[in-house]
This record gives sequence, structure tokens and C-alpha cells, in this order.
Amino acid sequence: MDDTSLKALGDRLDVAAERFARLQQAHADYARYDEQAMAGLESCNEAAEALEREEREWTRLQKTSLHTVLHTLTGNIDKQRVKERKEYEAARAHYDLIAASLETARSRREEATATIWELKDAASEYRALEAEWEQQLLQRGDERSAALREANAALATAAAKASELRQVYHTGDLAHSDLLSLQRMFANLHQIGRSDALGWDSANREKHSYLQEVGVQLDLVHRSIDKFAAAAIKVGISFRGQLRGEALSSFRDRYFDNVFSDLAFLSKVDSFREKIADLLERLQAKLEELRVRQEPLDAQEAAAAAVKAELLRR
Repeated sequence: MDDTSLKALGDRLDVAAERFARLQQAHADYARYDEQAMAGLESCNEAAEALEREEREWTRLQKTSLHTVLHTLTGNIDKQRVKERKEYEAARAHYDLIAASLETARSRREEATATIWELKDAASEYRALEAEWEQQLLQRGDERSAALREANAALATAAAKASELRQVYHTGDLAHSDLLSLQRMFANLHQIGRSDALGWDSANREKHSYLQEVGVQLDLVHRSIDKFAAAAIKVGISFRGQLRGEALSSFRDRYFDNVFSDLAFLSKVDSFREKIADLLERLQAKLEELRVRQEPLDAQEAAAAAVKAELLRR
């Protein structure tokens, strides 16, 4: 592509970039005004209820009733009417202000929606022209082309490293979430076991049923921990930590339901809770280690992207 054609492509890219920026701003505006509209609707409803209360009180004072007769006899009717009138007017002014703000937010949200529809193809158009612009620069065979190739290679390497570590962290975070759920289930199981030890028949039935749910979650934790350990070792992090041992689902088959088995059950549950707490602590430490390692990789990726962006500028 000759210089004239390249300039024409650059002009089209500039227009597409401006349209894309407007689209991004419209999405941001929509999110902001939608949040304002939702909050405004709740405030408007509250203000409407307050206004309705003040209006009822004001209307009541305008009618002859035992209430107004008592105020008349005590000479307070005029003062009461002035007070209620001021409170009604204040409630009306507050409602009008909230309603106006709500209408403004809704109107601007509609404007943002219209802009989004108007520019619905702006993102794809910009990315297509940006890719074409990059390809044309790469094909020129000059110093800028060589620098851009180096920047692409550096960005690909940095992005791959950052992405790999990010995926390992995500896998560990899922395992952490599964482990927290198991911890909560064992806390519930402890309470059920205590009730069972007190001789509550319903607690005994609930314990046997809940054990099945705990067993399912325990299997899930085993799988998620194994998955994290396998992913972590690829980035040089060793993690071993499983909740091995006798399956709780078979525990009831080895004891009769009496005070001794109930106490043994509670002891077993408490032992598992200690193991879970220890595993959580060690998993959190590994996640923190990953987070610390992620920061410089993200910085490298951002720096490489900035270099490429600068080379792509007209």
C-alpha cells in the first residue's frame, strides 16, 4: 500500500476510533444513569409515601372532626394547620425534586441507549480497521515494521505468562470457595451433632441426611484441590492438602445411636473442622503468593501493550 492509501486508511481509522470512543462513553453513561434511575425510583416511592401521609394529615385538619374540635377548643387549630401545611409543602417539594431527578436520569439513560444503537457497529468496525492498519504497517518492511514485530512478540510472551498465572489463581480461588462452603457445612454439622447428643430425634434424622450432602461437597473439594495442585506445580508452586480419612457418610454404620457414638461423632466433626481451617490457611497463603507474582507480570503485559500502541499511532 502506497503512502496515499495508507493515509486514507489512517483517516478512516481515526473516524472509527472516535465512534468507538463515543460508544464506550455511551455504555458508561447508560450504566451510570441506570443506577441513578434505580436508586431514584426507590427514593421517589419513599417520598411519595411520605407525601401521601402529610396530605392525609393536612386534609384531616380541614374537616370537622373530634380532633379538630379539640384543637379549636384549646385554641391550637390555626397553629396546627400552619404546622401541617408547612410539613405538607416540604414533603411536596421533596417529592417534586426526587421525581425531577428520576425523570432526568431516565431521559439521559434513553439518550445513551439511542447512542448505543446508533453506534452498534462501531466496535467491530474499529477493530477491523485497526487490524488492517497493523497489517499494512507490518508489510512495509521498514524500521517501524521491525519494531512492531518485536513489540508483538514481547506482548505475546508477557500476555501468555500473565494469563497462565491468572488461570492458576482462578483455579485456586474456586477451590477456596468450595472449601469455605465445606467449612460452613461442618459448622452446621457440629450444631446438628450437639442437638443429637441431647437426644433430639429430629436432629438424629437430620444428621444422617445432612451427612450425604457433606460427602458430596467433600468430594467436590477433593477434586478442586487436586485441580489446583496440578495447575500450581506447572508454575513452580507445590501444594499438597487433602482431607483424607474415613468418609463421614460411613461413620453412622460403625456406631449405634447413643451418647457414646454421638460424642465420637462430634469429636470426628471437630477434627475435620481443624483440618479444614488448616487447609484454608495454607491455600490462602498460596493464593497470596500467586497474587504477588501476578503484579509484575501484569505490569510487563501493560508495558508491552503500551509500546505496541505507541508504534500503531499515526
